[in-house]
Amino acid sequence: MTFAIINGTMKEKIEGKRRMVRFLHCADLHLDRSFEGMPQLSKWQQSLLTVNQEVWQRIVDLAIEKQVDFVLLAGDTFHQNQPSLYIQNIFCQALQRLEKEGIEVVMCFGNHDYYTPQRYWFEFPENVHLFTEEAVSTLTLTTKSNERVAFSGFSYCQPWIEARKDVEFPYKAVDCDYHIGLYHGQQAGKYAPFQISELVSKGYDYWALGHIHVPTILNEQPAIVYPGTPQGHTKKEVATGVMLVELTPQSCHFTPAHVASLRFGQVDYHMPVQSQRTQVLADLMAKFSAVSPGFYQLHWQHLSEQQLLEYSAATRLEILDYLNAQLQRAQKDVFVYEIVIDHEEQKTSPAILPSMLSSQAFASEVLAKQLTEELAKNGLIGFIFLEELIPEVMRQAQENLGYGAEEKE
Repeated sequence: MTFAIINGTMKEKIEGKRRMVRFLHCADLHLDRSFEGMPQLSKWQQSLLTVNQEVWQRIVDLAIEKQVDFVLLAGDTFHQNQPSLYIQNIFCQALQRLEKEGIEVVMCFGNHDYYTPQRYWFEFPENVHLFTEEAVSTLTLTTKSNERVAFSGFSYCQPWIEARKDVEFPYKAVDCDYHIGLYHGQQAGKYAPFQISELVSKGYDYWALGHIHVPTILNEQPAIVYPGTPQGHTKKEVATGVMLVELTPQSCHFTPAHVASLRFGQVDYHMPVQSQRTQVLADLMAKFSAVSPGFYQLHWQHLSEQQLLEYSAATRLEILDYLNAQLQRAQKDVFVYEIVIDHEEQKTSPAILPSMLSSQAFASEVLAKQLTEELAKNGLIGFIFLEELIPEVMRQAQENLGYGAEEKE
């Protein structure tokens, strides 16, 4: 999808007509961030960190392929305020690739990677232009086609900025062909709050925002845009990417470009009425072997009450571990992070629930409570008070394990 915003009148430079500038707008790369909210994938977290590096290389590849004039990095390039030597080296090597292609980089620092110069092991290449202070400043670059572009922005030097920064930005520079604002923040809160009307009043051609991880267009003329994070790190960050932007005197076109190595998705599995465990595993492996790389939530549908007993919470965890181990052994970049039981139009008898839980509770009140709360969270026992169910779970668990048998004899 491409968005086009038409500005109106055309200006002319002294030496001829103004030409288009093309650039990538990126934000919130979080190069050293782990994937969160997926505890079943903990054993693969270290290897998954390379995904962030792959995404950064894809961004550089895209910039070179599209022959952009510059790349904008609008904050939180790193997740840690003191990125490791290893991550910094990978980042700087890619910047050098852009330098060889004559592509400039304009970068500000956000609330996660707030700027402290002594934390960096390497000198940034000459094509990289940094905002290093919380005070708003402006720098100017000239493109290969001789267009003068002004950039105004600021960086965090601490984890938050509670004051509004939008009021500090100057009005559009009269001696430049285009003026772009870099702003890492949000409309309300402790992260450099701003007002859209204030940004519009500056007369800029484009506002490159960062901080919000979901692609969001706050305004169309001028364009005020969050590109989103290039790679989602939680199941809430589904729509991800960078923006490929083209500015002309008459218009602003921006197109989302998806660069994520792994995306979040869902796989549905309709449980057969007569199911053999071997067949279930074969079916699931076939489904996940056919999907594109990503993180997946497995939705099981139409389980009978007996199947709910058979495929308990503990059994489902075993299945998750098995699927992920097999998929990684087959060198598939596919990860199954959760199994969800769909209960649409399915009623579970209250009488079966204590036995369903007690088969896994091992007479432990803590486990009984955890498993009971899991069922409540998934909508199975919304009609039963947990306080009433747990004692019955305990009683059946103890009975199943033979507790109290000596007293009866």
